[in-house]
Amino acid sequence: MCQGFIRHRNEKILPIFVERVRNVSDNACMESFFSYLKPEIQKELQTVQSIEDAKQLIHDYIRYDNHRRIQGVLDYQTPVQYAKAG
Repeated sequence: MCQGFIRHRNEKILPIFVERVRNVSDNACMESFFSYLKPEIQKELQTVQSIEDAKQLIHDYIRYDNHRRIQGVLDYQTPVQYAKAG
């Protein structure tokens, strides 16, 4: 490896990862999202033929979730509506 890269990695990148002890809730938002995503697209994922198809399926689900799915915790609005109102 290039010595310049190693020095940069050691000085700039590594401290970010070891700066503090990780917390179980660091990724709670994404874990919650994945808990909804998996069962809802599981059937469609079985028909996916390529990585690109899987990416598109996930993209479509995220768009649906943000723009069309009404959520009670967001005062019965979609996330986009809630963000605009806030």
